[in-house]
Amino acid sequence: MKKLILLNILTTILISCQEHPKADALVFNAKIYTIDSAFHIVEAMALKNGVILDTGSSDYIRRMYRSEVNYDLEGKTIYPAF
Repeated sequence: MKKLILLNILTTILISCQEHPKADALVFNAKIYTIDSAFHIVEAMALKNGVILDTGSSDYIRRMYRSEVNYDLEGKTIYPAF
């Protein structure tokens, strides 16, 4: 049991020490229409070199990526394909 607890603690430390990928910009608090097979609507996206790296909730994108440029769109709509 002690080994399992120690393993969990070490895993948590290693995960928290990982550097988050750097994006050129983060866009969050938006209504973003995707062009995937289900036409999902997401809240946020990470951008690098003009390409969408990832999409998801605002919390997820801000937790997983770092950027010096952050855009809070206050609920505005984005159509990435246009």
